[in-house]
Amino acid sequence: MTAGNFSRLLPAIFLLTLVGCAGMGPQPAVPPPGTGEEPAAAIRSPYDERSILLPFVRLSMIAESADYFEQFLFSDDDIFPDYIFKIFWFGYGPYEVGQGTVLRSISANGELFFQLEQSLLAIDPEGGHWWQLRYSSESADIFFEVLISDQKIPQSIRYIDPEYSLPYEHIPFIAEGYKRALQERSAEEIKTSIQEEWEKEIEQNLGFMFSKPEVLGEEPVDVGAGSYVAVHIRDHTAGQMVDYWISPDVPGQILKIEFKDAEGKMAYITELLEITSGAQSQIDEGKLIPKPSFENIVEQEQKNYEREGIPEAPVEIVLDEPYFGSVGPEGSSYYSITVERQGDLYIEVSDHSGDAELIYYGKDALFKDWTTSSQGATMNVEDYLVEAGSTVYFTIVDHADEYSYGEVYTISARQEFILDSIGILMKGDIYTQAAELSAGESLIAGLEKDGLNYYKVVVRQGPNLKIVVSGLPDYAALSWFDAVNGTFSGAVSRWDGDQRLLEIQEVTPGTVCYFYISGDARAAGPDDRFEISVSEF
Repeated sequence: MTAGNFSRLLPAIFLLTLVGCAGMGPQPAVPPPGTGEEPAAAIRSPYDERSILLPFVRLSMIAESADYFEQFLFSDDDIFPDYIFKIFWFGYGPYEVGQGTVLRSISANGELFFQLEQSLLAIDPEGGHWWQLRYSSESADIFFEVLISDQKIPQSIRYIDPEYSLPYEHIPFIAEGYKRALQERSAEEIKTSIQEEWEKEIEQNLGFMFSKPEVLGEEPVDVGAGSYVAVHIRDHTAGQMVDYWISPDVPGQILKIEFKDAEGKMAYITELLEITSGAQSQIDEGKLIPKPSFENIVEQEQKNYEREGIPEAPVEIVLDEPYFGSVGPEGSSYYSITVERQGDLYIEVSDHSGDAELIYYGKDALFKDWTTSSQGATMNVEDYLVEAGSTVYFTIVDHADEYSYGEVYTISARQEFILDSIGILMKGDIYTQAAELSAGESLIAGLEKDGLNYYKVVVRQGPNLKIVVSGLPDYAALSWFDAVNGTFSGAVSRWDGDQRLLEIQEVTPGTVCYFYISGDARAAGPDDRFEISVSEF
């Protein structure tokens, strides 16, 4: 177990440099609690150092198991069921049938760190316990129901597949292994062997989580679920302090955890928020499906990942609307996009798991001559200054790899109206259409219907040229383009107060300087105007 995994349980723990668990000695049994509405005067169940520290190890195992849940859903890996075995081996406190608990951890500013909901659903005739568990955090959301036999062996794990919403049942390998072991050894011998093997791991886990825990005694504690008497444990490491409150009399046993930083400020708090009743299974037993093997999953995926479109009838992608597509094994899916307005076009393909390629054909409706392509975890292509009314074409190809049963992915396409100078250079119109301005004069204008205004200035004296645009709206931008017949140091538009400014340096007399204003013409109002001023210095 690593500090990184424990960090999902308590931010305090990954700051600890832990060296071992100090012995606390057994605690004697105490009288039963009093009656009435007041909390019990003392804890009635006997406890020792192992029994009051193990629930915190168990909680860390739940957080760590969440890393393996998705892997469990889509493979034959039994790591997650092995965690379930460990989590339930040492019991879970005095739950009644239908009773559940909600344990929540939040930061000092109220941000949710994790929430754990667990309930005892039923006890079967052979003494097995059906448990329901949901663990939610920023990086995980797992839900399952599990049957734990009276020998503490997980017999069945039931869950709802998040992709197809189908209820599956998995028989863990350890359950089958236990049945085979019973043919050679008694149940008691097996239990003793498991207990001995785990003693080493438990000592490591306790030593990792706690430095020198100090038992401060029994005391009242208030949590969201009510008022209880708890054993208070305090641990100091590297200047930080962690306080734990636990009661063997309460379902789930953990009541509260507080972590304070080196300055004594509260950083995180975990507490028993609620004890619930009436818990019921959320999985219809009559509709359960045996969990498929990995080979069956691959076969199913091959059926799901169909090729889309054909060259004569590609799938039409709508701008600014995500499209969830697929491509069959080692095949191609065909797509097209029609743009209504002139602008730069961006296509992004993401969320695929294997080796795929995005190939862009521009206006080639026959898919013969591609212009650019992209590969990687996220695939991107760009086409500059696509004319209004144009239809462009692209394909997504699945290449042979370990995920060669196909790909699913998300296609996102958008236009940009503050244009890249590369596209304007490719179009070539700026040299013939640019309106000429002279130093010392100003021009009031609005954005053209196509969202492009071209300008040029012939330098008379130099050596520096300044272009200032006042009142330029947010949907447009001032951009430098080129200098002809002279040298220059380059220019980038920047804000100068509430104006946009371009400064071109080291230009010689006779140099022709080109710049442009581009933007979203659809956003332009009839009265939107800006002023361009040109000067030399």
